[in-house]
Amino acid sequence: MAGSSLVRTPSCPPANERRSKKAHARLLADLPRPPTLAALAADVGMSERRLNAGFKALFGTTVFETLRNERLEHARLVLEREALPLKLVAQRVGYRHVSNFINAFAARYGTPPRQFADGDPHRRTRAATRDRLESAS
Repeated sequence: MAGSSLVRTPSCPPANERRSKKAHARLLADLPRPPTLAALAADVGMSERRLNAGFKALFGTTVFETLRNERLEHARLVLEREALPLKLVAQRVGYRHVSNFINAFAARYGTPPRQFADGDPHRRTRAATRDRLESAS
């Protein structure tokens, strides 16, 4: 899965940086069942506001935006590699309602997920080839 890139601005003290990175790892460990913002903040000993500020400073997005971006990126990769029903893809990445997943995906990538998956008949072949090359190196 593609990780959020580290933005890192000087406005994040070292202690908050460590805690925010720990929260980031925990948040992305289980996309379908992530912790709530309150639970995540409590787990790393920060307030929700300070945790969101730490995420903004390090990753350029809030906790919620980070989760949404990772879910959609994971869904995009699944759609490139596998022919699965949208309901299953949505559930895999943590969307309870397929319509919410479809709307979020279309807003992010400019096309609904089914159109994205069906749009290029060679996409899965290229993805499988890329995967083989990556695993060989």
